Amino acid sequence: MSGDSFFLAVFLIKYRVEYLLALPLFAALFTVYLWIALKPASSAMAPERLFRERGLILIVAGLAAALLALSGLDLPGLADLSSPHYIEVFSE
Repeated sequence: MSGDSFFLAVFLIKYRVEYLLALPLFAALFTVYLWIALKPASSAMAPERLFRERGLILIVAGLAAALLALSGLDLPGLADLSSPHYIEVFSE
């Protein structure tokens, strides 16, 4: 799971650094899906029944709303996290 989270974070930073604020919702989505998948006779074995999992649907809706809201939000303080200002460039 940690590798998935790392690559997801890289993807989110590449497109919009504000999307990092939605990373806990992605983690919750992965966790709830894993919990569903580990239940006996789970909905994960028949994906067409996943819409019956209320918790999963709520997290997906919250994640969609968060990503939509973060798409229009500019937080200049977060831009410093992805800028290369710590790397000193020597020019001759």
